[in-house]
Amino acid sequence: LLQKSNALPLLATAMAQTLVSVLKIDEELIFERVQIMAEILNNACLMNDDNRFAIIENGKLIPAILKLLVNAPPERYEVMLVATSLLTSVTHENEAAADQLLITYTFEEGTFSRTSSGLDVLTDLLFDLIKQKQHGAEYSKHRYDLLLFSLPTLTNTLDTGNVAVALSKTKTPTNIPFLKFLTRWIVDQTEPF
Repeated sequence: LLQKSNALPLLATAMAQTLVSVLKIDEELIFERVQIMAEILNNACLMNDDNRFAIIENGKLIPAILKLLVNAPPERYEVMLVATSLLTSVTHENEAAADQLLITYTFEEGTFSRTSSGLDVLTDLLFDLIKQKQHGAEYSKHRYDLLLFSLPTLTNTLDTGNVAVALSKTKTPTNIPFLKFLTRWIVDQTEPF
């Protein structure tokens, strides 16, 4: 019904605009709107493969999610969690979404701007989450939740040859190939088992 009525692109545009607003206005009402729209979009992604394409076809949602991930302060983990879960949903078996992660975007960060691909934003987020030290049980839970959504997003996009090639060339801020860094970390996490 959402697809037939052409409501998905409109809902995705509204979500993109709201994600930009949620960082500017720290109001619970806006965050509740983000949660409701994300739930509708996440469910639409589960129902139909065509829905995932319809949600991202206007090219506004993925850049808005990436902008939020670049600019959200760590204490706004709940907004980042909603954004990463939505990014996971829209990238599932969606080559067009993966291609949008390869586009280079300009992100305003305070008084300077940063130019990065969506893939770089995602790998930087994963690197930061993995390298962060533990700061109590509550922080650890939020970090873990963000990792749980960021890793599947990366996995979703690897089905596309273009992303796999780009990721094979990506380096961490410490100049280690990202896939090597990620593989070491996953082995370290599973070694006790």
